[in-house]
Amino acid sequence: MAMNMNLLASYQRELINLESRIYEQLEAFSELYHRLQAIPGVGEGTAQIIIAEIGSDVSPFPDAHHLASWAGLCPGSYESAGKKHGAHTLHGNKYLKTAMITAAMAAKSTKQTGLRDFYWRLCSRMGKQKANVALAHKLLRIIYVMIQTGATYQEYKKSQRTEDTLTPKI
Repeated sequence: MAMNMNLLASYQRELINLESRIYEQLEAFSELYHRLQAIPGVGEGTAQIIIAEIGSDVSPFPDAHHLASWAGLCPGSYESAGKKHGAHTLHGNKYLKTAMITAAMAAKSTKQTGLRDFYWRLCSRMGKQKANVALAHKLLRIIYVMIQTGATYQEYKKSQRTEDTLTPKI
C-alpha cells in the first residue's frame, strides 16, 4: 500500500511539473489565450489545445474553411448521378477536432447565446450529432477570424421588446 501511495505522489509531482511547463509556454500567447476563453464553451484546456495545434498565426490557411477542412470538421460531400448521399466528416487533426466538438457541446448548454440558438435551429432539422459538428465548425471559423484580426469575441444581443414599445391591442 505504501508503494502505491509513493507512486501516486510521484505521478502528482510529474503532473504539476508538466502543468508548470505548459503555462511557461503559454506566457508568449497569454493575450490570445484569454481572448479564446471569452468564447462560450471554450475553457482553459480547450484554449490550450487550440493554441498548441493552430498557434497564433493562421496564414498557412487561406480562409477559415481550409482550417476547418484541415481539422476534419467539414461536412463531406458525396454526390453521384445528381443524387446527394450521406457523407461523413473528414479525417483531420484529431486533437483539435475533439477539442472543438467538446467546446461545441459546452457552448450549446450556455444560456442566452447565439451559439445555443444556432445549435437548436440546426438540431430541429438535422439531428443532434450533425448539429454539434456544425456548431464546432462555426466555433472554429470564429476562432480563425479572432486569430487573424486580433478581435475579441462579443455576443450580439437580440433587441428585447419592452412594455412601452408594444402597441396596445384594442
